[in-house]
Formats: sequence, C-alpha cells, structure tokens
Amino acid sequence: MAESLVVDNALQTRAKEKLDSALYDAEQLDSRIDDSIQKKRELLALMKKQRSQLQNQDQEIVAKIQEIKEVHQQPAIEIEQEEIVTPDIFQEWDIAVKQNQQFARAQDIDIDNPFMKMFSGVEKTQIYSDLAEQFQLARLDKFDYLFATGSGVLAGFVDAMFVGTIKGGKEATGMQKVVDNKFDKLVTKAGKQEKIAELKRNKKNAQTPEAKAKIQKRIDDLKNHNIKGYDRDNNPIKWEKKDSIRILEKNHKVSYDAAVHQEVAGMSPDNHHLRSLAHDPGPLGLVFGVYNQISGKSTFIANGGEIVSVIGENANVELSGNMIQKVVQSAHNWFFHCLSDVAGSSSSAGRGSGLPVPGWAALQNLQIGSFDLNNNQKDKNIAEVSEWMLKNGYDLRAFVAQSIPVIIYEVLVRCYWFCKQHFYFGKSVKESLPIANSRELARLLLISAASFSAIDVTHATIKSKPGTPTFLAEFIMTVNIPGLLDLGFRSVQNIRNEVEHRHYIQDLLDSDIKTEFDRVLGEAVV
Repeated sequence: MAESLVVDNALQTRAKEKLDSALYDAEQLDSRIDDSIQKKRELLALMKKQRSQLQNQDQEIVAKIQEIKEVHQQPAIEIEQEEIVTPDIFQEWDIAVKQNQQFARAQDIDIDNPFMKMFSGVEKTQIYSDLAEQFQLARLDKFDYLFATGSGVLAGFVDAMFVGTIKGGKEATGMQKVVDNKFDKLVTKAGKQEKIAELKRNKKNAQTPEAKAKIQKRIDDLKNHNIKGYDRDNNPIKWEKKDSIRILEKNHKVSYDAAVHQEVAGMSPDNHHLRSLAHDPGPLGLVFGVYNQISGKSTFIANGGEIVSVIGENANVELSGNMIQKVVQSAHNWFFHCLSDVAGSSSSAGRGSGLPVPGWAALQNLQIGSFDLNNNQKDKNIAEVSEWMLKNGYDLRAFVAQSIPVIIYEVLVRCYWFCKQHFYFGKSVKESLPIANSRELARLLLISAASFSAIDVTHATIKSKPGTPTFLAEFIMTVNIPGLLDLGFRSVQNIRNEVEHRHYIQDLLDSDIKTEFDRVLGEAVV
C-alpha cells in the first residue's frame, strides 16, 4: 500500500509539473498575441492620421510596420502534449502489487523505503530529531570534527615550540622554565609568610618596646621590601627561595625525609623523593604521609619494588587531640613539607630535584623490560627508566609544563561544545555544561587527543634522531606523557560509552517490540 501511494504521489507531482508548464506556455502565447494586436491597432491609428501623406513613406509608419514584422517573425511557441502514463488497475492484490512495482521501475520511480517518502521535509526533520533524541544518536557534523582536530593540532604545535624536551639542572628552557619560576615564586611566598608569622609570634612574646620595634622593622622589611636582613656594610640582603625552603623544612620536619637508610637498598639523596611513598604529591602520598606521622613509621620502596617499612620518630611537633585532629594536623604538615621539596631542597644547586609525578612511585613495581637509553650503561627496566627520568628533570614541574598544551585543547573543545549547545541548539546552561559523560563531547575530546598525540609523537621522533645511541633517552624526555595518558583515558572512555550505548539501544528496541506485540495481541483478542 505504501509503494502504491508513492507511485500515485509521483504521478500527481509529474501531472502538476506538466500542467504548470502548459499554463506557462499558454500565458506566453497569450502575451505575444496581445502584443501583436496592440501593435496593429497603433499602426492602423497612425495610418488613418497620415492617410494624406502615405505617398511620402513616413518614417514613423515604416518603423511601426517593422515592429509588427518582428513580432510575427518570433519563433513559434511549441506546446508539447505528452501523455501521462498510469498503471493498470487489477482486482487481485498480488497482481496489483507486482504490476505497481514493475510500473515504478519502468517510470524510474524510487519506491525504496516508501514510508519516509510520504513525509514532507519538515516532517522528516522532526522525525530525525525525535529518533536522535530517543536513541541518543550522535549529531556531530564535519565542522565539529574539524574544530576538534584543529584544536589538537594547535596544541601539538604549542607543545613542540614552547615545551620541547624536558631537561634537568639549569638547562630547562621554554615552558618548563616558566613553570619552574612559578613554582619558585609559590615556594618563596609560602616560606616568607611562615617567616612573617614566626616574627609576629616573637614580637608578641617580646618583653621590651625596643625589642618589639626591632622585630616590627624586620617584619616591614620582609613584607614590603623582601629584605631579610643587612650585612656588615648595612647592605640589604634579599629573601630568596632557599630561605623559604629552609624555614619550611624546619617547621614541617617529618621522619620519612631520610635521604638514605641502611634497610632500604638503592635509596640515595637524588632519588629519596621517589622511594619515599609519603613524598608522592597525590592521594597516595597523602595517605602514607598521614599514616607515617601517626604511626611513627616510614614507608619506602627498595630495589626490586619491595615495600619497606622502618621505625622512625616523628621529628615534628607532637600531634595532639583525638584521631581526627591528628589526621588534620598530619595532612597540614604533609602538604607544607611537600611544598618545601617541590622546587628542590635548600642545598640543591640550580633547579634541584623536585617531587615525582603523582603515582610515579607505582612504576617501581614494574621490574620488566629492557631498554637501552645509551650505549655506555646497562639496559634498564621500566622502574629504572622512571627513576632515570626523575633524576634528569622529569618531576612534577615538568609534568605540569607538559600538561599545559593538553589543557589548551581540552578547554577549546569544551568551550566550543558549550557555545554550540547553548546558542545553536538553544539548550539551557545546565544542559550545555561540557561534562564529558556526553558521548558526542567524549568523541570530540578523543579526536583532539589523537590529533595532539600524532603531532607530538612525530615531533619527538624527528627531534630524537632515530638510529642514534641516545634516541630512546631523547624520545621519552620529549614525548608529551600527559597527552598520551589523556589519549588512553579518552579511548577507554569512548569504548565504554559505545558499549553502554549499544546495550541501551538493544534494551530500548526490546521494550518497543514488546509494547507493539502486546498492542497487536490485545487487538487480536478484542
């Protein structure tokens, strides 16, 4: 029946088109006849007026005659009368269906998916919108994919130009150096504030007005002029990062800050931040930092990934109060001790060895693999490679520097998503929030991450000079690790979203089929 209706509708459309064409031709013919009659009337009137002068061949009369000739010399309007073919009508249903299908093929009428062809353009758009909403279909277009790809490529060039290769010591350049300076300022400011707080306590406990005035001058010099004192020639001495680190180390001492320990094989001053689990600047370090301070133990990772717990006394002020208060005090102490180490120690020269990346200590359990970083040393496993990276500058500061390009494309894609949802689709602010549990947003973020990593890996490969002895060492210090982590996360996220969406569609179809079956069964019973 739907196919028959499609054929009928196509024949009606053709008939309307032919009728419109015939009406147009008739209007053109009628207009030409009217024009010819008008010209003849004008000529007749002119001839009557100048009858006496006809022998002089008046130019005006000649011109009129020429106009009439031109009208009559125009090509004739051909009105085609093409017969509209219609299908034969049969009483038998099966024969009528086959005849209709044969007629459609002969007349080049498309009867595939006849139901959708019976809807208007507006109705089709509404149906597509309803289906996309019901089945949660992705409505991304080429401009969405283009913007996501462009954002990743742009961030890739930012990483290649401004981040580059992570370096240790005083060789840090570009974005790495900028981030190092930001951390230096943060640590310097935090240490200076603690020194000011200490001076205020000393002023409060001072006994004489002269002593209070002297301390107040030191406070003003430090707060307003960044001066910590004067030398013998009365020249001001500036407050520096090392001074801040020194006071933070003094005020927030912890037992797990040992640089070496006889029971922890392989721990040394340049890797004790990695081997001490409490020095992890993430949740892992917070848990072990609080636990070590309350229990009086220190937890380290020895060679081979072995977890070693040794007894140590809490070198800080004794914790007081109930267990909740002790946990809060330990967390506060852990944070400021990490702050004293994040930009290097007070005795380090230049950049110093900072804290490892959150979770980096877990790599010490991966005692697998064999990687040749250069020809002068033995091959290293994954744990040794991660320790080598920390010693050569890949600490928390370097990780933050590499995260900046990742943040760039994440922010660009999320802002684009919010603007399109809110201003283009007209959704509310709450519905337009760029939360990545949306399948469409998660897909765009995956495309950005893939584009970024493609540029980044290509740059790292070219810069590391494949075939040279230092290729692998240069490559792992150049490739953007936060970008690879984000790509892995987005890949897993999209796979999970597609699996969940497939299950959702299957459940929805099963529900619709059951509802329709119940309806048909109910009508049959009635």
